[in-house]
Amino acid sequence: PEFIELLLQTYAAHGCEVSRGDFMRHYVLGCCQMYVFGGGGLQPLMGRLHARGMLKMLEADDVRCRDGSVDGELLELLMGAEMTRRTFTNCCNIMSRHGFVAKWKNWRKERGMGEP
Repeated sequence: PEFIELLLQTYAAHGCEVSRGDFMRHYVLGCCQMYVFGGGGLQPLMGRLHARGMLKMLEADDVRCRDGSVDGELLELLMGAEMTRRTFTNCCNIMSRHGFVAKWKNWRKERGMGEP
C-alpha cells in the first residue's frame, strides 16, 4: 500500500488526479491481461523447448543453466520460460491480494454483461 500511495501522490504532483479505487481496478485488471498474454506466449515457447528435448531432461535448478553448457539460443528459451513463470506468479499474487474476482465481476456488471 505504501508504494501505491507514492504512485498516486506522484501522479497528483504532476497534475493527474487518480482515485485509489480507479487505480486498483486498472492495476488488477492489467495484471489479468499480463497473465493472459503471458500464457499465449508461453505455449509456442514450451513447444520449442519440447522440440529440443528439454522437457524430458531439464531438472529443477538445473546446473547447466549456469555453467555455460547450454547454447545461447536454448538459454534464451529457458530464460523466457522462467520470466513467464515469474509473471504468472506475480500476477496471481496481485490478483489474489487485491480481489480480482470481485473487480472483474463489477467490471462486467458495469458493461451490462452477465455472470461468466
